[in-house]
Amino acid sequence: MSQIPVRSLPGNGNSSGFGQNSNDFSVVFALLPLIFGVPVFFSESSEGQSKGLCNNTKKLIQDSDYPSLGNQTRNFMDSRFVAFLGIAALLTIIPGADTGLVTKNAITRGRTAAFFTTFGICLGCLCHATASALGLSVVLRESARLYEWVKLAGAGYLMYIGARALWAARKPFAEQSVAFKAEQRRGVWFSFIEGLFTNLLNPKVAIFYLTFLPQFIAPGENVLRKSLFLATIHVLMGLMWLCSYAMLLDRMSAILTRPSVRRKLEAFTGAVLVAFGLRLAMERR
Repeated sequence: MSQIPVRSLPGNGNSSGFGQNSNDFSVVFALLPLIFGVPVFFSESSEGQSKGLCNNTKKLIQDSDYPSLGNQTRNFMDSRFVAFLGIAALLTIIPGADTGLVTKNAITRGRTAAFFTTFGICLGCLCHATASALGLSVVLRESARLYEWVKLAGAGYLMYIGARALWAARKPFAEQSVAFKAEQRRGVWFSFIEGLFTNLLNPKVAIFYLTFLPQFIAPGENVLRKSLFLATIHVLMGLMWLCSYAMLLDRMSAILTRPSVRRKLEAFTGAVLVAFGLRLAMERR
């Protein structure tokens, strides 16, 4: 009986390996219809098995590299990746300027505007992550002057958004209703631009990706591909978290959009954004 050569699986402590037992081939034949989506006919006899197995299937089994598949699985779920998932999830749920901006826009412009604010925030993170993976963010880290310019621009933009919210909150009730309708008319793209620029003009995001991601890349791995992979996971976590948060605010809209409550929340989120802007401006590298 002629056997189809198949590599044995490592670490089983058995020199016979895979393929020495006819039951092993029965398992392979049984799985072929599920893998390829076509019927594979075979009998219990060795002649029927050799006829039922087409040439392409033989070549696929002969060329399979079981050890390399195992290594890829182990590399994917190695300790670095698990540690990254935990730390990235923790950093995602910690409130920051992004949370304050989404809160402000959800209260003043509605759920859709909050979603588009989140999209802008995530796109800004992805741009910084891509620049970091390509090595472009090194310019920010090495050039103190450029870093300060970008930092002050980002801080000024945050303080501008926060000051505008504070100014709207201090208006009389009649003027507040007009201001509220004006905020709703600004549209989702204005919210998207706000979310995008609050991250693009924050050099700390670029330095974060530049220093954070390499800690979870093993020696010998493709740095660009792994960096983008990890950054994409972090961005998707942020997208899911902020969108869920926006939906929660929308469910509470009956309470949050009451004039007195909205006024206090708008003032609070405005003060938070101003505080984050001041903190960014005063922070040293």
